[in-house]
Amino acid sequence: MARRARAGVGARHGGRTPPHDYLTERLTGQGTTDRGDASGTGWWASGSESYDEEILRHVGLDPAMLPQVVRPGEVAGTVRDCHDLPFSKGTLVAPGTGDNAAAALGLGLRPGHPVLSLGTSGTVYAVSKHRPADPTGTVAGFADAHGDWLPLACTLNCTLAVDRVAALLAWTGRPWNPAPR
Repeated sequence: MARRARAGVGARHGGRTPPHDYLTERLTGQGTTDRGDASGTGWWASGSESYDEEILRHVGLDPAMLPQVVRPGEVAGTVRDCHDLPFSKGTLVAPGTGDNAAAALGLGLRPGHPVLSLGTSGTVYAVSKHRPADPTGTVAGFADAHGDWLPLACTLNCTLAVDRVAALLAWTGRPWNPAPR
């Protein structure tokens, strides 16, 4: 999360916002987010694709403090008149999205083709036309950046596990070159 670096930017959201939402707000002056990030907050009801007012009341959160959720294909705003921005006033700004949703979009992922991503965290996800609902909580029901769903399972500290396996295999990290035949 990016801390508020300029007065007013991110202030509506407690001064913390994902970097892509910070940039959108910086460019447009509007506090927005995408449905993928909104779906990961626990405040957004994926069934109605809106903030869950009952949950917000329960945690004492004013809905006015939350960013507007911009749907795929919608414009988040336009570049405002600000002299220190290198963009023309009025330029359309699209919403950003999170890393997994962006990867799925960039890969052109379609239902039936899973992705396994090993990094700081380890994730496995696939695009689905149907909203996922896992009562165990193992699979998170994220929204994707295309208008579909991104059921996702995640583990933290995946890099530590990958490093441990590499050590067990005595792999040094150097590229492997098979011996010529």
